[in-house]
Amino acid sequence: MTETAPGSEQFMDLVSRLITAQPELTPIQAGIIVAAQQNIAHDSRTFARLLGLAHALVLRELNVLLQSGDAIELVKRDDRTLRTFYTPTVAANDAFLPLSKSTSDLPGAPSHNGCVNNGLP
Repeated sequence: MTETAPGSEQFMDLVSRLITAQPELTPIQAGIIVAAQQNIAHDSRTFARLLGLAHALVLRELNVLLQSGDAIELVKRDDRTLRTFYTPTVAANDAFLPLSKSTSDLPGAPSHNGCVNNGLP
């Protein structure tokens, strides 16, 4: 039996909600947006590693998002490795807010003081 990482079901639920709300997004694009908004990953290499995807595939999907300019903004790009750092736009955060649960409700999510919420009081 395969175990899933804590919070992975919630992550996939948020990705699914975002795809439903914005069907033009691919699953990888929606995952990039959700991961950035939930402070899971803010760069292409980390996102690729965490999801077990090829970095080149993530870069391709990320470039589509960056070209649209609606959801993700470029922070910096490493010229040698092409590792791309990004942040969600204000418009993306506003559009995403009604879709997401409170991040403090998610196990393992950062609390408002930056500490990890393990579901303990």
